[in-house]
Amino acid sequence: MEPDAWPDTASARARRKLQAEFAAQDAAEEEADLLWLLASDQGRRVVWRKLSRAHVFRSAFDPEPVRMAFVLGQREDGLRLVEAVSRYPKALALMMEEANERERTRNAILERASDSD
Repeated sequence: MEPDAWPDTASARARRKLQAEFAAQDAAEEEADLLWLLASDQGRRVVWRKLSRAHVFRSAFDPEPVRMAFVLGQREDGLRLVEAVSRYPKALALMMEEANERERTRNAILERASDSD
């Protein structure tokens, strides 16, 4: 039965109150988990990979409609994660800096390797 369909009885009110408390606990736990994840280099790398694989940083266009629908579904999930991480702008900025530094380092190594050929 949907919450709005419950009769206005003492037990129904108690049930709605418990569900609201559970929802608040879940939200607080999710926030604490995100903070824990963003507090470490490893956690930020996990989040960055998830965002990258979710097509958040590139176009989701694909000429094949079914493939594009799939990619857009992944992107929607990634955008939810961006929204959550955006509540912590310092962590987001640090995560971006770390990812950019990894990319610069790898590009420099690749460039040196191609120069030695």
